[in-house]
Amino acid sequence: MQVCKSCCEQTQQHPLSTKRPSATYRAVLAQHGFLIKDSLGAGSYSKVKHAVYTKSPRVSSHCNYPHEVAIKIIDRSIAPKDFQERFLPRELNFWPNLSHPNIVKMLQCFSEENRVYMILEFVERGDALRFIQTNGAVSESTGKIWVYQVSELLTREVKSP
Repeated sequence: MQVCKSCCEQTQQHPLSTKRPSATYRAVLAQHGFLIKDSLGAGSYSKVKHAVYTKSPRVSSHCNYPHEVAIKIIDRSIAPKDFQERFLPRELNFWPNLSHPNIVKMLQCFSEENRVYMILEFVERGDALRFIQTNGAVSESTGKIWVYQVSELLTREVKSP
């Protein structure tokens, strides 16, 4: 699966605009071929939804999405300026280039009005936090493996041009 090169293309407004969105996120995603199934999580100014891609590959040849995806939706009207200027651009530049079997892939992102939509690989069994909340603390040996895997990934990404 490839990341679309149009990651975070701006389709309607300036990226730091603070105007409240006029269309619901569901309507915007439906226009892009996504149907929201349920909620996977939420933060202070973002939420993550489980969605299905409803368009056939022939209709949308620029991206070959899997049937199920996760979509992180960031609301710029309530996100702090510091986050929007420093952290969000880093995330949007760094994440699409990550390639590791234990890191969720960003398939594409786009921005419409006052929201950023990050189309992500859907992981049916959830993330590490959900795993620990469900199953309890992991053993020291499992924790060491996880830390090693993350440090290996970060080391590789920092060294690569």
